[in-house]
Amino acid sequence: MGKLLLLFITISINAQYFENFDSYSLANISDQNPTRWTSWTGEKTVEDCIIIDKPFFSSSQAGYVGGKNGDALFLLGNKTSDVWSIHFKMYVPSNHSAGFEILGESTPNDGFTGEFITYNISFNNNNNTSGIGNLNGSSFTFSHDVWFNVELVIDVSNTNFQMTIDNNLVTPTPINFSEGEILGAINFFRGDYDNKYWIDDIDFFKGLLNTETAHSQNITLFPNPTSGILHIKNITNLEITNIIIKNGVGQKIIESQNVNKIDLSKLSNGIYYVSIENIKGNKTVYKIIKE
Repeated sequence: MGKLLLLFITISINAQYFENFDSYSLANISDQNPTRWTSWTGEKTVEDCIIIDKPFFSSSQAGYVGGKNGDALFLLGNKTSDVWSIHFKMYVPSNHSAGFEILGESTPNDGFTGEFITYNISFNNNNNTSGIGNLNGSSFTFSHDVWFNVELVIDVSNTNFQMTIDNNLVTPTPINFSEGEILGAINFFRGDYDNKYWIDDIDFFKGLLNTETAHSQNITLFPNPTSGILHIKNITNLEITNIIIKNGVGQKIIESQNVNKIDLSKLSNGIYYVSIENIKGNKTVYKIIKE
């Protein structure tokens, strides 16, 4: 019988690394933090991410990729197993493009030394597709001139990943790694001469984190891990009116009402979404993984 891994804890408990760019001088980042940042070749001038003081999403600074700068690697420690999540904010101005890719083995001194997990994930590629991004031939939408959220869930053990843009699942079916079995880095690259964008508040952590916190409705789901019985503890006086569990392609698997446990032991391994709605119509979606 598989286990259900439910991660609803906060970033501070499960955080691997958080980067908000606010502790640096306005200069190349890899010179200031060489253990976490490098570039494609390890060269630290034209390939680096630049710290800039506007625009920014939080606090006072952000990272900039554009012009002559590109191929900045955010190092992830060459993970060989488990599920890892990466969240970050991105800002792409109108009439400009952006892109990143997930890389295999990468090191501080040598840059990219391994294989690709995915090739270019582009935003307004070559300034020809305003508001449209592309991942492995499939298109998705994003907004120019505002900060939007990018979320990657990378299952290294099963060598696949999923991506969400502003809470919209871009990859209902997980995408297999293009090559290799190691999670090494995110490459924020300059794909063309119209490339210009900012990044901020990068979160890298083990497991999954919900798009909304698990306590937003004073509801707790446990234990973690479990053999398949998902317990739902409602510590508010607001009645739960609907519980829906969907698989990664949006198909409804289970629907129930005000219950305190659900048996998930017969579900196949993978990512699922538990939507809980209370009597006031407030809804929260929790991400779970069955393994």
